[in-house]
Amino acid sequence: MKKKNVFIGEFAELVADMKKEHATRGRFLLSLDNLFQQVQHSNICGSWFARESRLSAAIRRIGPNSFHAVIYDNTLCYKRVVQDVVISARLQQLTFFTTENPDDLHRVKYDANTETLYLGCYGAFTPEDVISTYITTEELTEGPVCEYPEE
Repeated sequence: MKKKNVFIGEFAELVADMKKEHATRGRFLLSLDNLFQQVQHSNICGSWFARESRLSAAIRRIGPNSFHAVIYDNTLCYKRVVQDVVISARLQQLTFFTTENPDDLHRVKYDANTETLYLGCYGAFTPEDVISTYITTEELTEGPVCEYPEE
C-alpha cells in the first residue's frame, strides 16, 4: 500500500511539472505571436500618398498597439489636415474612428505584396518613397538634357 501511495505522489508531481511546462510554452507562444503582430503592424509607419486622390498620410507608432495617423489634403500648395486619428490594434486588426462619425469603425489593412495600405474610407495609399523619383548624381553634374543641341 505504501508503494502505491509513493507512485501516486510521483505521478501527481510529474503531472504538475507538465502543467507548468505547458503554461510556460503557452505564454511563450502568446508573446511570440504578439511580437509578430507588432512587427507586421509597424509596416504601416511612414509617409503615404493616395492612389486615386490628392490625399497623403503620415503614420507613426505611439504605443505597442496604437499608431497616430494624420491624413492631409494636398490639393492646394500647402497641406491641409483632413483627419487626425489614432489607429488601434484589436484582435489582430487595425481600426480607427473618424470625428465625423464616431460610431463608424474603419479598417486599416496593409498588403505587403503590392505595398498598398488601405485606410478605411480614404482608400488605397502607396509609400512615398515608391512614388518619389530622385535626381541622380549624374543628372546634377551633367545638367538638364537639351532637346535642340547647338550646331
